[in-house]
Amino acid sequence: MYGLVNQAVQDYLSSDLGADTWERIRTKAGFQETSFVPLQQYPDALTFQLVGAACEITGRTAGELVEAIGAYWVEFTAQKGYGSLLDQLGPTFADALANLDAMHVRVALMMPQLEPPSFRVSQRRDRGLTLAYSSRRNGLAPLVVGLVKGLGRKYGLEPQVVLTKPRTEGSTTDLFEVTW
Repeated sequence: MYGLVNQAVQDYLSSDLGADTWERIRTKAGFQETSFVPLQQYPDALTFQLVGAACEITGRTAGELVEAIGAYWVEFTAQKGYGSLLDQLGPTFADALANLDAMHVRVALMMPQLEPPSFRVSQRRDRGLTLAYSSRRNGLAPLVVGLVKGLGRKYGLEPQVVLTKPRTEGSTTDLFEVTW
C-alpha cells in the first residue's frame, strides 16, 4: 500500500489515542521510522501489523479500528490535497459511489503502482443501492463501511452500510446494502 494509507492510519491513531500511544503501536508493529512517505510503496503486511498492534494496545477490535480509519480517510485525503478528486465524484452521494472507479483511474496517474479496489453500484433506489467491492486484499470490508459513511458525511448524510454478502473462498467481492 502507498504510504498515504499508513499516514492516515498514523494520523487517525495519533489524534484518537495520543502521540504516546501511537509510538507504542509503531514500535510494537516493528516500524522503525517516525513517519511515512505518502507516495512510497510499503508492504500490505505493515498496515495490518499496525492495526494488529493498535488492537492489542487499545483492546478495540480490528473491525472497529478499520471502520473508524475508513470514515477518517475521506477527511484526511481532502486535507492532504485530494479534495478536488472527491469533489468531482458527482452531485449526489449515489453518483459519488458510482464514480469511485473513475476516481481511482485518476489517482493511478499519480501512483503508478496503485492496485485499487473496484466499486460497482447496482439496484439503485430512491434512498439506497447495492455496492459491490472487489479487491485482491482480504479483510477490508470494515474499511469500506467506514469509507462509505465518511463519504456520506461529505454529502450531509448519515448512511447505513450493511455487509450483506461477504466474500467467500476464491472470491474477491463483498456486497453491501447502502441506505440513507
